[in-house]
Amino acid sequence: MTLLACEQTPPEFLTYHNSYLGLVTGKSTLAEVEAKLGKIKSTETTVDGKNYRFEQVTVNFSGEDPTKIGTIAITSDKNYKSLAGVSLGEGVESLESKIPHVQAKRRYHIDRKEGVVYWTDGEKVVVIVLAGSLVKR
Repeated sequence: MTLLACEQTPPEFLTYHNSYLGLVTGKSTLAEVEAKLGKIKSTETTVDGKNYRFEQVTVNFSGEDPTKIGTIAITSDKNYKSLAGVSLGEGVESLESKIPHVQAKRRYHIDRKEGVVYWTDGEKVVVIVLAGSLVKR
């Protein structure tokens, strides 16, 4: 039996500097996050980094520079609106009308232009993830 070696080209990434309350993906540090958001509620180790849960968001540090924010997941800040004007609890139809180029998957919608992933329960937005990078498609 002969095995052939396959060369895989590493994926290309789009980079974003999304902001939440002045905290910026790819730039802000954990010390800056704690100064802005207060005490960490809990932590979780992930495959490539760590999640820090706060009152209304979960901040992930991972990727190429684990000292900088990788993603910010807005989980309960009802006052937050994305650059497209989408907020938590908003219907999927409204999301899709505000962002016509959004890439719809089963339970999430990806806005590669702005670097935002909208998690849904099938009917409404339940989490808004501000990405520091996304795979280029």
